[in-house]
Amino acid sequence: MTKIRKIARIHEAPTGRWHVTDNALNYLDEGGKGYASEREAIRAIRAEGDYTHRVAKNGKIVKI
Repeated sequence: MTKIRKIARIHEAPTGRWHVTDNALNYLDEGGKGYASEREAIRAIRAEGDYTHRVAKNGKIVKI
């Protein structure tokens, strides 16, 4: 059985906080919790276990 990939897009908002948006959305969602750094956002989604992959800065999908 193949596990379904759920992909996160992590971006920096104009406020300087980092937010996580589901890559399936066609917009960047800045609601909810913001993180102090990109690394902190990655740590948080890794701990929560909701996402399996993320979009890297170069646009490639990488495993979390």
